[in-house]
Amino acid sequence: MTDKSSPLDMAASVAPWVEKYVQIRDARTALRKKYMDEDEPYKEALGKIEAHLLQVLDSVGATSMTAPAGNFRVTERTTAMCHDWAALWDYIVANNVPQLTQKRLATSEVQAVIEETGAVPPGVSLDTKKTISVTRRRKK
Repeated sequence: MTDKSSPLDMAASVAPWVEKYVQIRDARTALRKKYMDEDEPYKEALGKIEAHLLQVLDSVGATSMTAPAGNFRVTERTTAMCHDWAALWDYIVANNVPQLTQKRLATSEVQAVIEETGAVPPGVSLDTKKTISVTRRRKK
């Protein structure tokens, strides 16, 4: 930095920026909470309506219907969950089906390997971005 300001001068010059950052973050948190609180009855109401419409479709053996205000239909979403990772890994290896898992690295584990070995694992690269973390001053 070419500025000849002392650390105290620099701290004073950023003080209003940090204060404003904390204020804005607090306002966003309050707004988010207010929204979530106000939205809850709507989410519950939609859930009840969806359950009713599903019951109507089931009762007539249909997968979709039309009403004056719009259409509705049944959709299915399946989520796979693992309850025994050891058994799953044995199955994946024995049946050569690595595609059962998603390709994603555990960054903290990669960093641990780098710290331990001093080398980045083959085929891996790291992308590090600088960010700003603002923490609230603790009240005394």
